[in-house]
Amino acid sequence: MSVHDADCSWLPDHQLHVVGTLAHGDHTIERLLRLTHDYTELGTITFAQVRNGDRVDAVVQGVAPLPQAISRLVADALTQLRAALEHTLYAEVATLLKVSSPSRPTCALLSSGSGMC
Repeated sequence: MSVHDADCSWLPDHQLHVVGTLAHGDHTIERLLRLTHDYTELGTITFAQVRNGDRVDAVVQGVAPLPQAISRLVADALTQLRAALEHTLYAEVATLLKVSSPSRPTCALLSSGSGMC
């Protein structure tokens, strides 16, 4: 499903920007899952059987290195989700400030961090 096919009628207009960010994050997570699946299918961990008296223990013989792309995709996905949260919160605060005080500009807290409205 593409972003254009999604029904966003439930989402307020000032939050429509988040749809693209979430779609990108979702696509990144899908790529991560496919890569992780392929990685684990290759026999990520190998075991050896070691006789210990009257029993046999399974010990880890080797672990395949994690592909660098996995850690990068995790970082990308988390960044996209963080950005979606930040932008959503910013849009809500900006919208609420404009509605509650239409004659005043957006709170200085949003633009300068001074905390003065």
